[in-house]
Amino acid sequence: MLYREQIKQLDCFRMISLQSIMGIKWQGKVANLEVVDRADLLCIKAMILKTQITWTGHVARMEPHRIPRQRLYGEPKQGPRPQGHPKRRFKDHIIEC
Repeated sequence: MLYREQIKQLDCFRMISLQSIMGIKWQGKVANLEVVDRADLLCIKAMILKTQITWTGHVARMEPHRIPRQRLYGEPKQGPRPQGHPKRRFKDHIIEC
């Protein structure tokens, strides 16, 4: 599961890479949205979500005894956890989106 900061870092790296590949200099002051439109690509968050949903569908079709399926539908261990740390499971993240 990726957090907002990690997605932001991936997006920054992707923009720098796309600008380099397309030969766009930073002095040209081309907006990020324009770079993505020129490259005809989805935003990084949409690409990650699409991949996660595809993987979740793949795991959901597995036999119940397979480890990835057990982990996806399993519950986290019971007991105390650090204050302020909610139960965050991959399936909860997918359901939110």
